[in-house]
Amino acid sequence: MKILKRGNDEGAAAVEAAIVSPVLIMMIFGLLGLGLVLSAYQAVNHAAYEGARYAVLGQTAPEVQERVYEVMDSVTSSGLVDVDPPEPTGCVDGQAEVTVTATVHAVVLELPIE
Repeated sequence: MKILKRGNDEGAAAVEAAIVSPVLIMMIFGLLGLGLVLSAYQAVNHAAYEGARYAVLGQTAPEVQERVYEVMDSVTSSGLVDVDPPEPTGCVDGQAEVTVTATVHAVVLELPIE
């Protein structure tokens, strides 16, 4: 009985790696971008909270803006997040509203966060 031999398997691993590598690299960059966006989103929410807290405590608009920039400094120092000037509306009946808008320059996308 004759045993049939298949073709040579040399190079099969290289072909498989060439097919899988781009997908794997895109997934890694996507996860890094998602992590950056989530970090910036959390920082924007915290900065708006701190700005509103300062406004309720009777601080002026420039002091509120300065506090927002202080909180956002940890995220903006990387250069991947740009923060627009915050817009405090003042304090009325113990309630204040501060709008913070940032743009995240993720690996592939630019996403606005408000």
